[in-house]
Amino acid sequence: MLNIRLVDSDKGRNKATYRGFMMYRELFKDVGINFIFAGHSGEVAKTADSRDLDSWDISILGDECFINRKAKSLRESIDYGLERLHEIDGRFMLYDGSDSPSILGSYDVFENSNAEKLIKNQIYSKDVYSIPSPLGKEWWNMYAGREDKISYDVKKYDDIVLSGYNLGYYHPWYLNFESSIINKKHDIFAVYQENHKENYDFGIRNDLYYNRHRKRSLDTLDRLDGTYNVVRGRLSSEDYRLALMSSRCAISPFGMGEICFRDFEIWNAGCILIKPFMDNVITYPNPYIDRETYFACNNNWDDLNDLIDVVLSLNNNDVKDINNSVRNMLIDLYSPQNFVVHFYNILASLNGVTKY
Repeated sequence: MLNIRLVDSDKGRNKATYRGFMMYRELFKDVGINFIFAGHSGEVAKTADSRDLDSWDISILGDECFINRKAKSLRESIDYGLERLHEIDGRFMLYDGSDSPSILGSYDVFENSNAEKLIKNQIYSKDVYSIPSPLGKEWWNMYAGREDKISYDVKKYDDIVLSGYNLGYYHPWYLNFESSIINKKHDIFAVYQENHKENYDFGIRNDLYYNRHRKRSLDTLDRLDGTYNVVRGRLSSEDYRLALMSSRCAISPFGMGEICFRDFEIWNAGCILIKPFMDNVITYPNPYIDRETYFACNNNWDDLNDLIDVVLSLNNNDVKDINNSVRNMLIDLYSPQNFVVHFYNILASLNGVTKY
């Protein structure tokens, strides 16, 4: 049995970062991997699986262990991360489980450490990281002014690995698909937050780009001038669900990252997903195929209304075929076994690790 210690498993964002390991820990044991949940105090959680374990083969450190997004500067966060790593004995990997492919704050620590791998849920290609962008998020360039931008020459790119987990796994009920409503009373569902409160990463405001992107989508919908029935504004959770199920298509802008919970809610409800192009995002599983699982628009939304015309011209059989294709793909991609096997292969590729 390979024993993997999850450091600070009860601390902040680490709960979300380690969520897949916690959800499927019994399946991991079937392939010879046992996760040890070590709390913020450093003590191993007293579970039946780990009660008698006082050693481990490899440690995994989630975001909270080596990134301080509340730091006043990137340098302050890097120093924090490198100092924390001095406390780690033995072999270890870093896991940046943030929503975005950005490596800001995590790669800086990884590059200057003895960590064997940097784990991410989604990444960009190496050349995209070389493009200066706000907070290392390539798609924010379109909404940037003269703000400071970050770029990376990612010399250790091959040591950045995909976890095999993304938001499609977060709620298993995503795969409990709603019955498709054929005659839907709403044309477009566009219910999402437009104004994020003032927020910072490493002393740099990040809400401005978020708000500019989302506001432009809603401003573009305003130009439809009553052509279609559009659901907007704040809704209760139940009204949200019912309105989404009763809509023919739904808009899902980017958030702090490109992949959003809303994407999977839309697919679950049997709507056609409209979303900016996902071509730059590398993730596994990857359910984003333009004109098959979603309809991609430009990041600046300049073709959104024309695309809506295309989507709403689809006949019932077209919509049914798309929904069936999406649902079959999601069931296949987001099986627990798929995640377990993918992460098993990451561990099995490490030097000195015996396959079980």
